[in-house]
Amino acid sequence: MKHLEDEDIARMIDGTISKRERERFLVHLSGCNSCLSVYSESLKFIEEENKNRVMLKLPRVGAVIDGWRRQARTFFVGNRLMPVYAVLLIVVVLLPFLLKENAQVHYIEECVTEMEVRGIHRFSDSNDPMYASVRAGIFVEEISVLIDYGGKEDLRGKLAARLFNELKVLFNDEAVSLLPDPGHLEEESFDVVVRSMGTMLEKRRLSGLFQFGRFVERGILVSVDGKRPLVEEVERYRRLVAGEYNDKLPPGVLKELNKFGAVTGINESKEILTGIKDIFLAAE
Repeated sequence: MKHLEDEDIARMIDGTISKRERERFLVHLSGCNSCLSVYSESLKFIEEENKNRVMLKLPRVGAVIDGWRRQARTFFVGNRLMPVYAVLLIVVVLLPFLLKENAQVHYIEECVTEMEVRGIHRFSDSNDPMYASVRAGIFVEEISVLIDYGGKEDLRGKLAARLFNELKVLFNDEAVSLLPDPGHLEEESFDVVVRSMGTMLEKRRLSGLFQFGRFVERGILVSVDGKRPLVEEVERYRRLVAGEYNDKLPPGVLKELNKFGAVTGINESKEILTGIKDIFLAAE
């Protein structure tokens, strides 16, 4: 297992870290006693320094971590025992993150179950590339969440298979080389697939609809966390649908987007985006 670097832990403590990196590091900390001990000891050290007010300004975090890292590595490598404060760290820091992600994963599981109940080909009847582009964006966003979460290989495989169906609509035989093993996508290979899709969709002038599909699903998923999609994103895709694709997509899509002007709550946002999603997934 590759341990976190001093700089990684320093940025975690400083708060100068992206959301995606933070989530990845927290997952690593939950399974690595050595790194977790370094992180918790560093937090403990800084807390004591602040409490005693020995220093008006803390020393460089990286230097502090380096000292604790050397001591902690010596003691914890090969030692399966974890100190009480490390367990508390998981509960306080990691548990809320896991609960949030679990809510999103649970929603995705429900979506896949619904697709299976309504028929394996139920959502792939339309061979229109525009519909396929939006559906591909929806499935990509869901797979991305599952990859960040970790595990759920079976669920990821089911979604990857559905993504592959949309890629066949879009790229015919090229889809075989683009997504050769849909059941074993990992973060690095998945990023390559998404970039390749974006390039190929750009050539077909369909990348906007692919991103629109990602926006729709992302908006639904953030509603699980009690948030609304960004106003600028809503307006961006409203202009896209009303402009370039106004006479090519069902009128219900723009009608739903226009409802955002009067939205006052999270549930309304979710209902609007779910309505748009259903238009594309249930297309005959």
